[in-house]
Amino acid sequence: MSGTIIVFVILLYWGWCVIKFKRQYRRDLVLFALTENTAKTTQTPAALIEYAGALMHCQRYADALAIYEDLDKQSLSKVYSFIPYNIAFCKKPHPFCNGPKNFNGNYWHNFILKRLGAKRNPAISNETLLKANSLLRQMSRR
Repeated sequence: MSGTIIVFVILLYWGWCVIKFKRQYRRDLVLFALTENTAKTTQTPAALIEYAGALMHCQRYADALAIYEDLDKQSLSKVYSFIPYNIAFCKKPHPFCNGPKNFNGNYWHNFILKRLGAKRNPAISNETLLKANSLLRQMSRR
């Protein structure tokens, strides 16, 4: 009887974690859309760094790696010291991942990433996060 209760509690906790992840992933998609639009219109290094950071949040490491490598070729890693860390992260986010891949909202990848993930810095400004939160509030009112 107590074993059944323990299994039930574990499954309940796992379900709660999955739901929490899906909600966060929806927020990350809004952030991705916002930074993508900004990066397309301005093409400044700061906008591209925020866009690549949003790609990392959305588990699209191959796409983020291309942006970070372009920025590194422009010698911006001298200005933004975290670019080499993000390049290394995009190439191998955790020990069980071989090469840069786009996962697109994989809960199990996120589970391993939170526990064994490499060092990274998405570098998204507070202003951009506030804009994304404002968009989320507007979307929830409709």
